[in-house]
Amino acid sequence: MMKKYFTITLLVLITNFSYSQFGTKYEEVKVLLKNGNVVSGFGRVSLYHIDFKDVNKKNHEKIGFSDINNLKFTVYSGKKNINKNDFILASLLLEKNSTDKKKYVLAELIVEKDKIKIYGVHAFEGGGGFSMGPGLGGQVSVVNLRGNFNSNSYSDYYCYFNNESIPRLMYQKVNTFKTFRVMAAECFKDCEELSEKINTKEFTKENIFEIANYYNDKCK
Repeated sequence: MMKKYFTITLLVLITNFSYSQFGTKYEEVKVLLKNGNVVSGFGRVSLYHIDFKDVNKKNHEKIGFSDINNLKFTVYSGKKNINKNDFILASLLLEKNSTDKKKYVLAELIVEKDKIKIYGVHAFEGGGGFSMGPGLGGQVSVVNLRGNFNSNSYSDYYCYFNNESIPRLMYQKVNTFKTFRVMAAECFKDCEELSEKINTKEFTKENIFEIANYYNDKCK
């Protein structure tokens, strides 16, 4: 009897935990398409598209990142879902690959300055969840999506410099053996002083805002 009770309790805990992970279930979403149309309903993020259902949670369809301008997820959490968190994700066009296909990711704008914008791709659970980027990352709970910045909430970082149309990869947690120090220093190599501060670990992944401020204020 004790074993049965323990098994049921563990199942409940696992179920509650998985539902606290953004990306594992459908959430309220409003999608602004590149053709100007706006669709509202429920969605969840897959690797190259979002799975979308209408407001009645019917009529499932896939909307590709390439067709999305931006979207707003509304995520509820806490007891009786009383906590409401809104956040906006933009569709970023990355460099064309060797097969000349365009690649897109969905990312959240973390910081915006006159000379630089830094976006973060959310990291999700590799098992039941999804990734907004090219690879699966670690777990991120709903409470980390907004509020205090948490560098571990993101698997990848992209930078737009001035008016460039294609963002540069600043850091990627998965599919690489390179550290943040190595990748970020390379990303900012055009600004020698900033690149050196990253190389000496004066600026780390926890200093995304400081990096953006330094580049905006002191780099050409």
